[in-house]
Amino acid sequence: MSFEQSKPDEPLMSGEGNFIEESKSESKKSTLMWSFAVVLTAFVFFRLGIAAGKYQPETERDGLLNPDGSVKVFMEYNSTFTQRPSPESNNAWDSLFPKGVGFIKHPTIAPETSGLVVFHALHCLNALRQVYYAAIDDTLPPDHEEHSHLTDPHHVRHCFDYLRQSLMCSADTNLETVDKELKGVTGWGFDRTCRDYESVKAWAEEHWANEI
Repeated sequence: MSFEQSKPDEPLMSGEGNFIEESKSESKKSTLMWSFAVVLTAFVFFRLGIAAGKYQPETERDGLLNPDGSVKVFMEYNSTFTQRPSPESNNAWDSLFPKGVGFIKHPTIAPETSGLVVFHALHCLNALRQVYYAAIDDTLPPDHEEHSHLTDPHHVRHCFDYLRQSLMCSADTNLETVDKELKGVTGWGFDRTCRDYESVKAWAEEHWANEI
């Protein structure tokens, strides 16, 4: 019986060569697919990183909180609100308040009678106006009992600190350009981002409390 030794590069069993070649081909495909997946994943995370770097919340502007509101109001001086108490100036101040002067009731957000801060602050500011002119005109009554609620010293002191804390609480971040001649700011002559005051006033009237 003759016995022929297989050549080193010949398959030992029929069909083994095809299996080896197919295995190599599948291995190459798997490697390519894995490499592609890694590259694609890296690209996706790269793009997400760029997007995250560019994204800034709408409430921030270079680290400074944007002012609340969506209404642009041009700031200009109105002398009517700065005048001595008179029918004209008093009516102007009264027109700022809704029916109920800012005291409201709401079934969900204010089941108990509550006051809106903005109208309390305006009430205080109007009181300071009246006390200011009474002081410079020397018409303040000497006796405590004769003072009205607005000009009562205790009420005035309350208003000073209430307005201080209210201003700090709202922390308005609108920007005012410096007047180079004054080396300061006047606050006039530019647009300011504000809440819609008339909408707030209308809402307060819609939900005004009949009794306090």
